[in-house]
Amino acid sequence: LVAAVKAADLVDTLKGTGPFTVFAPTDAAFAKLPAGTLDDLLKPENKAKLQAILTYHVVPGKVMAADVVKLKSAKTVQGQELTIKVTGATVTVDNATVVKTDIACKNGVIHVIDHVLLPSMDQARAHQAVRQKIVSAINHGTRLYNDGHHKACADLYMKTANSIMTSAHDSVCSSLTCGSANSFCTPSA
Repeated sequence: LVAAVKAADLVDTLKGTGPFTVFAPTDAAFAKLPAGTLDDLLKPENKAKLQAILTYHVVPGKVMAADVVKLKSAKTVQGQELTIKVTGATVTVDNATVVKTDIACKNGVIHVIDHVLLPSMDQARAHQAVRQKIVSAINHGTRLYNDGHHKACADLYMKTANSIMTSAHDSVCSSLTCGSANSFCTPSA
């Protein structure tokens, strides 16, 4: 787990002020992954994928076990929701069983789980694409603004925002019938 956090450049983030709740897989959980998976994820070209997986294990805020059992889901730092189920004394988070709870840290709490949680990679890729659009617009916009092209900078930011909103609209409406971008979506028949 430590090697993965380092490879994903998340050490400083997780050492931040938080608070965070981390659902930390055991070493045995990582051993359950298909052969070569962890080695592949640790490669520099898979950094974004590794970041998505690791941040899927982190929930903003300090959520103690007594609070976890009251939840049906929790939004992760990665952006997707974890599904939480309580059956008797057993708590599961997605497909993982919580095996140890409430390990206090200076910036939050750790709950140990017996499987590695894997987010929907389609959604993870979509989040990464949006993030890349925003970073690119900021980088280009900053140069435009600093060179005195304020309107061009504003136009770039507006174009980027519209592109992101159109992508989100198309994604949400892929299973719905839409009359136009200005109409409300209605369920398909």
